[in-house]
Amino acid sequence: MNPTIRLPLLPLRDIVVFPSMTIPLLVGRAKSLKACEDALGQDGRILLVAQRNSAVEAPSSGDLYGIGVIAILVQHLSLPEGRMKLLVRGERRATITDVVDDAVLAEPLDDAAGELPPTGVPSFALADWQTGDHVGSRNRVAELQRILEDDTLSAAERVSAATGLMRGG
Repeated sequence: MNPTIRLPLLPLRDIVVFPSMTIPLLVGRAKSLKACEDALGQDGRILLVAQRNSAVEAPSSGDLYGIGVIAILVQHLSLPEGRMKLLVRGERRATITDVVDDAVLAEPLDDAAGELPPTGVPSFALADWQTGDHVGSRNRVAELQRILEDDTLSAAERVSAATGLMRGG
């Protein structure tokens, strides 16, 4: 059992991030911006968790999936209108044990085979992750989330399954 850690929380709409995956994100919600600032003021780590319904503007713990990914903020850029562009890299999966204010208590998960090196993970264009219709998008997020949560899969099998899903396989 791993020790519980406290991390800033960044809820994600219509996307699931996997360990070793590097992806750009656009952040605009006030709470999300504060979480990013908190992460940058510490060690740059943040917990990325998919929302069950992307239409929810202020998600509570019940609106979030129970497993997310601890990520490192690799780059950030402040944009006009109070938004922020991030480049994040997933490090490892974690289970949310509690949501406290704008942060989470999370328990990092061990993966028997370890995670893949960054060069072994395909990067997906954001357009690949967005279907254009909310029902299709919600279904795809749920399918990707099931892959992320599947403890019977190795890190390589998770990436393979996610890649197959994203390519329509």
